[in-house]
Amino acid sequence: MTLIKSLLLGSAAGIVAVASAQAADLPTKKAAPAAEYVRICNVGGVTGYVIPGTDTCLKVGGLLTAQYTVGTTADQYRPTSTTTLALSNLKKYEDAMGFYTRGRLAMEAASNTAYGPLYAKILINANFGQGFDSGTAGGGHASFAELDTGYLTWAGLTAGKKHSFFDVLAGSINTWDDIITPDQNRNMLAYTASFGGGFSATISIETPNDNPAAPVVPGASFGRLGVRAPDIVGSLDVNQGWGSAKLAGAAHDVRVEDAAGFDKKVWGYAVTGAVTFNIPSMPGSDVKVQAVYAHDAINYSGLLNPGAFNYSGMGGPGAFGAPLSDVVSFGGGAWGNTNAWSVAGGGDFAIGPTFKISPEASYGQVNLTNNPALSGWTTKWSEFVGGGTFEWTPVKNLVFDLDLLYATGKDEAPHGYVGVGANAWKTTFSGFNGKLRIERDF
Repeated sequence: MTLIKSLLLGSAAGIVAVASAQAADLPTKKAAPAAEYVRICNVGGVTGYVIPGTDTCLKVGGLLTAQYTVGTTADQYRPTSTTTLALSNLKKYEDAMGFYTRGRLAMEAASNTAYGPLYAKILINANFGQGFDSGTAGGGHASFAELDTGYLTWAGLTAGKKHSFFDVLAGSINTWDDIITPDQNRNMLAYTASFGGGFSATISIETPNDNPAAPVVPGASFGRLGVRAPDIVGSLDVNQGWGSAKLAGAAHDVRVEDAAGFDKKVWGYAVTGAVTFNIPSMPGSDVKVQAVYAHDAINYSGLLNPGAFNYSGMGGPGAFGAPLSDVVSFGGGAWGNTNAWSVAGGGDFAIGPTFKISPEASYGQVNLTNNPALSGWTTKWSEFVGGGTFEWTPVKNLVFDLDLLYATGKDEAPHGYVGVGANAWKTTFSGFNGKLRIERDF
């Protein structure tokens, strides 16, 4: 029995040995490499995915907006010279409605460094519009692409194109139409120092914020001289749980030439103060207000920014001969200054999870000084713009917006104007702008 058991064990051992030897001679197949899955990340508040082979967190998004707009087109007396008026029928050639479509690509990238996050943001808009408030007039269409925003931040440095550090309400009230408030994306190079507790200070050099449109005696020509200095903007900010506040100032280099070759070189300036209050009982809701004063730097007042209005047949706010530029030429080397001020406020009020109301109102005024009683100049005009947005979000990332704005203003008669009766100066102008917008964010 013992002999049989020994023979069986020996045979089994031999079979295993032979099988092992044969297996050693067979070719081997390496295991497939592990799949590299997308990794979710959050760097400096940017939640996205890690770009393979890098330490950069990338977030990609965008939106598609379809918009329908209507506006007033009433005819009204308007000046055709400094002494006569004629009934303006020009508005019969203008559209009272328009369509507008926008596609936006949004990208944010962030990575950690020893000096804090290195961050970049890009917003690219592609637009196509037809009719009223579409970037064109007279029934045509406009199609264009633009870099809306493109900037980087690192260790307090900001470089690129974004809202000026002078702005506060720009884009913060839930409406596409602008009220009277500074709202411009501008190229800049800035440094922000943070002091803790939500306090910070910024110094920024930015592209000049000027508007030399029609600032001379009617019929004369005008030109801006070459840029020699950027606008210099400084701000003090606090951002805490209750809300935020800002004090800011801007210095603006004015360099222009009138039709006779007389130059005007002067530094204008603007100052602003703003405050925002959060509403703890209504998450996502706040109230905000901003006031601006500008001397020889009219664009900082925001008076030239409101959305498209036909102003009851007038060519625009201020009608004819209004001071819409930083300085005004009276001819012969005589120049006038423009002083402008504005105040604007509004808020976002979330009513339940799907509805939001955003009322807004603003008022501004421009005064022309040093006027030698030259015919053709309006010394003061003012404007009010108010309304609001009603937003409904039936499902996530789908928004229906109804924007309604009304504008009205007064324009003093130019010096030397003597029209009476049918030729009397029409002091007031007004306009309406209504939008229905459907937007899909992603």
